[in-house]
Amino acid sequence: MQFRRLEFSDKTLFEKYGNPEDINFENDFAVLYCWNGIVDYSICQVENAVIIKLNVGSEIIYDIPITKDTNLDVYIELCHEDAKKNNIDFSMKILKKSYEFLSDKTKEKYNFELNPNAADYIYNACELAGFLGRKFQKKRNLLSQFLRNYKYDFVSFDKAKHYDEILQFQKERALADNHEFNAFKKAIDNLELLNLNCDIIEIDNKIAAFNVSLLSKPNCGEMLFEKANIEYKGCYAAIVKFSASKHFANCQYINRQEDMGLENLRKSKLSYNPIFQIEKYMLTPK
Repeated sequence: MQFRRLEFSDKTLFEKYGNPEDINFENDFAVLYCWNGIVDYSICQVENAVIIKLNVGSEIIYDIPITKDTNLDVYIELCHEDAKKNNIDFSMKILKKSYEFLSDKTKEKYNFELNPNAADYIYNACELAGFLGRKFQKKRNLLSQFLRNYKYDFVSFDKAKHYDEILQFQKERALADNHEFNAFKKAIDNLELLNLNCDIIEIDNKIAAFNVSLLSKPNCGEMLFEKANIEYKGCYAAIVKFSASKHFANCQYINRQEDMGLENLRKSKLSYNPIFQIEKYMLTPK
């Protein structure tokens, strides 16, 4: 297989070979494009799929194939052969739901280890957009406090007005390293090219929260980046609900990505009542 660096022009390949019913966020071109360079992505088009190889530090991993095919046996073997050829310790991510379509031969040949830190949190779009039902009572209370206590504006990102401020706002609240900030900046710099939404809550004419999202599949919205000033009680609940209602109320699902094994992030994602998770296996030879 001949791998090459991921480029913006590859967006059409993802659209051609991607499964519109696959709402796993790691298969979204926009996500890979924003993180490319932080994670080194390379791709190879084979048969009816796009194969992705990522380099994370000193580790090379074959990612979930972009394909409409349900049986991944042939792609697993192609990736394993490529790893052997290039003296790589073979490991590959696949969705847990793909396991049932694999042949017995493949199941016997490989180990399948569930990675709980990589599971996507999936929400009912209508429920999240409206904070519907008893399970959202705490969120409705937080939202009511926010609406009662603060005079705010909910606006779309304006590059001339918000660019420098939103980068500084995100940087002050980013995770320990600069990776998230760099990916976020790439998203902001390419909002229109990547068909991304960026919503902002302003209080006293200053950014109090933002949410970057996209319609990743016809029935699924996705929230990529989200930050809020916790000094404003209920601000996180407000930006989640406002953005979900504005963009995804007519979708079936909203994907709010993974928790990366961070306990506070896990608790936050669970507090919005996901209806299921997209679980993933790491596949390695026995």
